[in-house]
Amino acid sequence: MKRAESARNGKLGATLAVALWLAAACGGSKAADTTAQPGVDAAAGQDGHLDSAATDDSGVDGAPVDAASDAAPSIDAVGDAATDAGLDGDAGQNCEFAANPSPGQPGATCAANSDCQSQLCVDGATGKFCTSVCTDCCPTGFSCTASANGSGDQTFFCLPKANALCQPCTSDSACSQAGGGSLCVAYGDAGAFCGAPCAADGDCPQGYGCQTAAGKNASAKQCVKLDKTCSCSAAATSVGASTACAATNSYGSCPGTRKCLADGLSACSAPTPAAEFCGNGVDDDCNGSTDEEGAGGCVTYYPDGDGDGAGAIGSTGKCLCAANALYAATTATDCDDTNKAIHAGAK
Repeated sequence: MKRAESARNGKLGATLAVALWLAAACGGSKAADTTAQPGVDAAAGQDGHLDSAATDDSGVDGAPVDAASDAAPSIDAVGDAATDAGLDGDAGQNCEFAANPSPGQPGATCAANSDCQSQLCVDGATGKFCTSVCTDCCPTGFSCTASANGSGDQTFFCLPKANALCQPCTSDSACSQAGGGSLCVAYGDAGAFCGAPCAADGDCPQGYGCQTAAGKNASAKQCVKLDKTCSCSAAATSVGASTACAATNSYGSCPGTRKCLADGLSACSAPTPAAEFCGNGVDDDCNGSTDEEGAGGCVTYYPDGDGDGAGAIGSTGKCLCAANALYAATTATDCDDTNKAIHAGAK
């Protein structure tokens, strides 16, 4: 009995001894690895691979993976920040030219390509100005278009979509040559001026509105000057651009013309309509006739059927500048306008 109990105690002691030896051996091995191999992370075992302690929810240098994930911004957050900063190529970009550009900068006036930093001086609605090189971003009313610069090289520049905007015109084709879809829009008596195609007010330069307007041969939405007042650009002056105009009042409407001159757009050449007056040889009221019935200085004439110089009694006369074949008598005293021998004063 004592021998069996002693055997059991011996086995238990041996088992505990082995367990203690294994624990000491494992701990000692790890410590040896970290000192014997300085090039390997302290969390690595003999073969250079991370042991279970390093892979248990930990990042580099033992930092918890969850904590690192929480600290790093998400891809969506980075994208949103780039968009807010205007780095996405579209959103947030400001492509407008400076309001008061320095000489040579985009938007500054110029006379030749050499005056511009971009080496391109272009015609605009109000004259020549420097434009800018572009990729896909241009001011409102401009498009990024290939064009030759001052050296003859093909480069993409911001060019006006309608460089004839507000230029005097006489036909739609005169406007559409400068910008497709542009119409020659009537501005009332002031004349007709080139518009530019648009879909909304935002497509038009400052001072213009997008309105449905009638051209010479068609109607469409066009950029129209809100105050209906246009001036001449250098390009319009160089070609002597002109338009028909009119002067209108209670007497009638007289046609005239306006033309781009060195000192700007001329006044309308139309005469001021006036009451028609006999004998001056002028169509005073511009209705296409001169010395018509009722004109100032007219005389009342009566019909004289028999040509005896006296109009029929009770006949209605007409106020004319001169007698005609039917209305030739200045009195209405003939009792028988069919018999030349019978009339007042006949003997």
